[in-house]
Amino acid sequence: MNIRETVIKHYYVLICIMIESLNYKKVEEYISKMLENNFSVIQNLKELSVPSDIINCIKEIKKYNYSLNEKEKCKINELAVNIYKAVYYSKLAKDKTRTYKERERNNYKYILASIRYNKALKELLNNTNLDKEFSSFKNDFKDYASNLAVISDAVDNKDGEDDIKVCIQYRRTQAKNLVKKYGDIFDVTEDILRTSFEQEIIERKRQNKLISNNKVLVKAIEG
Repeated sequence: MNIRETVIKHYYVLICIMIESLNYKKVEEYISKMLENNFSVIQNLKELSVPSDIINCIKEIKKYNYSLNEKEKCKINELAVNIYKAVYYSKLAKDKTRTYKERERNNYKYILASIRYNKALKELLNNTNLDKEFSSFKNDFKDYASNLAVISDAVDNKDGEDDIKVCIQYRRTQAKNLVKKYGDIFDVTEDILRTSFEQEIIERKRQNKLISNNKVLVKAIEG
């Protein structure tokens, strides 16, 4: 791993762990300062008693920050924005006080933000431009997203289990096509393309909290 890759990966890890500990405005402020070689943030963060992992990561970045050019610094800011959006919309998609239709709108935004930050990271690490490929993905994903809405409507309307199962199976067929086309480029997986309803069913399975009518749907979701 060269110096440039090292500092990019440290920024990626840092953004992820900072977002878990701080509000986004603070993350944005600190990342911007570090990209300008202002490392007074170390003292600010020590006063906030943040996890030591954050401080150690910043110290590593300080050693290698000189290797980044202006274009790469902008791309790191883009990375931070989309990691935050992915975390934010993921939480809204899991909010059980909302209808599945509302949750699915946020799930759609979560998926797009996740792909966007994978795009930014790939562009940084490989020194390339993936705008053309991302434009193609957005067009295909727009068609795919209509299936997400169909499933959430079916669940909110309490349609029959068989109807929901058919919708899920059709969505999975289309998801496989997206994974085949974009999996290597943007790390698109079948897991990330699931609806919020399906994610909830899978989580219930992991926690051994399935109710009787979930078991058939698990088979439809997992294939």
